[in-house]
Amino acid sequence: MELSTNLGQNNTAETVSPEEILKHVQTRLQDPANGVRLAAAKGLTSLLSQLDKGLFEDIIIENIIAAARSDNGAQAREMGRVLRKINIETSTNSLLEQLDTLQSSSERRFVIELLEEILVPEQSNSHSV
Repeated sequence: MELSTNLGQNNTAETVSPEEILKHVQTRLQDPANGVRLAAAKGLTSLLSQLDKGLFEDIIIENIIAAARSDNGAQAREMGRVLRKINIETSTNSLLEQLDTLQSSSERRFVIELLEEILVPEQSNSHSV
């Protein structure tokens, strides 16, 4: 799948690959606004379904985890549900590795909240995305 965009006044079209879109959306995980980070994470989930997951999945999971820890973990639960949709096993393993290295109890709490959202079956979870 490729997208064409109309650039400028000379009406030339540039083709943009899904990989380029994914890389651009991924940069929004560092946005200062909570809503932008969450929308980027959800968008990455959709984009990954159209690409070879093996090339991008690990780095996207790591970046979503980092974004989830922003603003004192305000979006940890929502980001955990996003991680569940990407890859439960890889997300869980990454979080468990990080859990052993975190210094503060608040950081560990955010990781535990992420794990809870990833591992708890959706129908028994009262929160929804």
